[in-house]
Amino acid sequence: MKDAILSKLLLVLILISGTAKSITLESAMQYSQSKFNQYEETLQKCMESRNSEITLTVDERKLLSNISYTPFIILYLEDRAFQLCALEEKSVYIESLILLENLNKDKFNKEVVKYLQNHKLNNFNATDLEIKINYSQLPSETRQKLEKIQTLQIPFNGLALKELVWPNN
Repeated sequence: MKDAILSKLLLVLILISGTAKSITLESAMQYSQSKFNQYEETLQKCMESRNSEITLTVDERKLLSNISYTPFIILYLEDRAFQLCALEEKSVYIESLILLENLNKDKFNKEVVKYLQNHKLNNFNATDLEIKINYSQLPSETRQKLEKIQTLQIPFNGLALKELVWPNN
């Protein structure tokens, strides 16, 4: 939480008060890299703590089995659980990219541009967008029910969910 507040304060200072001159590109790049590393470490911890066994109530199982199987449902819910697990770290990391991009507007440092492009490509891609669009086409009520299933709020094994709920697909 402390990192999130510090990052927001830095971002506000740079964007609103124009104090970008006092923060160097090098220090902003190092800060962004450190936040990226923290985010990656958290994702790894989330992966290691992922539930391999899925426990669902009878109602949750019924809800899921009444939905036609498509891979995007599992992919979306699995990704959502990982994002919830690393939400604070990802927020600080993304803010650090914004900070770095704003600092680089006048300088147009090629190393920074390349770094930003790579990180944008890794975080925002067409496959993720396609999964989200397909998932959003489910009825709102169904999405709300799916997102309330406690077992699916923490990192889980999507293949285990598929085998439990849709074993014949």
